[in-house]
Amino acid sequence: MPTHPDVAGGLGFLSTCQASFSIIVFAVASTLTAQRLRYDPNGDLIGYATHLLAFGLICLIVLFAPLLPFCRQLLVAKRRGDHAFSGVAAWHSRRFEHRWFHREEPPGVDPLSAPDFSSLTDLGTSFTLARSMRWLPMDPRAVVAILCAAMAPMVPLLFINRRFMDVLTAVGKSLL
Repeated sequence: MPTHPDVAGGLGFLSTCQASFSIIVFAVASTLTAQRLRYDPNGDLIGYATHLLAFGLICLIVLFAPLLPFCRQLLVAKRRGDHAFSGVAAWHSRRFEHRWFHREEPPGVDPLSAPDFSSLTDLGTSFTLARSMRWLPMDPRAVVAILCAAMAPMVPLLFINRRFMDVLTAVGKSLL
């Protein structure tokens, strides 16, 4: 459904399911970081961050690849919705403008209580939802959750790093 509020045609719940794997991503990322620290305890933080970011991107591909078969159906629904709502919106807008701007107001009609404005707003909302529908049922919040889970083992490494602590101290002093 192109007008479904989750902007994924009603399949937005699938992305929530994928986000629930972030705990597993965090556990594996922690293990990878521990192994790397074991073999290279004095390694550069940029190397650790690059390693974890690459792992996070691989996790995104692995976790969201099962949603790819839905792309074609969602793209067809989006195109159908764009076409259908464009036609209805054009017809409704012409009728609205003709009624309210190109003829005299009918006697006894209060513009503030007329249902025409409400229907124009409702149609605009439906048109915006259909137009903003995603062709991949992937919620940006799920992507952020997985990437944060992959990068989370980097946080203790940052606090161990003396240069990072010096930067945080300097920032704290400048704010006070």
